[in-house]
Amino acid sequence: MRSAISLILTDLDGTLVDTRAANYHAYRQVLAELDIRLTEEHYNQIFGLRLEEFLSTLNIVDRTTIEYVRKRKAVVYPEHFDKFILNRPLLGFLQGARRMGMPLAVVSTARRENIRNVLMHIEAAELFDLIVSGEDVMKSKPDPECYLFAMRHFGVKPDRTLVFEDTPIGIQAALDAGANCISIDPAFYGL
Repeated sequence: MRSAISLILTDLDGTLVDTRAANYHAYRQVLAELDIRLTEEHYNQIFGLRLEEFLSTLNIVDRTTIEYVRKRKAVVYPEHFDKFILNRPLLGFLQGARRMGMPLAVVSTARRENIRNVLMHIEAAELFDLIVSGEDVMKSKPDPECYLFAMRHFGVKPDRTLVFEDTPIGIQAALDAGANCISIDPAFYGL
């Protein structure tokens, strides 16, 4: 028998907010400045990877270029926030859970600054007790480290944790952490 849920964790990109178009356009803009063409098809195949892993698929491996892309993308990304699609049903559920006193965390491989900017834009920054970013862990999803990190922070066991995720690698990370997981797909957005 499963225990009652005591902690809710949610991924950000593609789960709470569909950021794919905003991220794609920001990266496309930055890479075009370097005369590198990024197609939407290629970006969709690598969406969710850490920056270094994503750029390696474009044969970009030198640290100087990677850092340039990281910093420049952070500057131009907010210009594309109008392309976000908010998962209103999930946000409403999380708001209800918060009113009941449930601890909540965002768990993402994105950079903390980007996570905060997105949460501020959707007016949900104060909703979460914890943000786990790519800077907090050594391994990215599908490794369960990020979810285990959040559970340790709150002192909650995996079987009392509910995770919302949208990608196979994120779902695998949640399940490998021993958590309960709900898979989010575009139907949740009402599209």
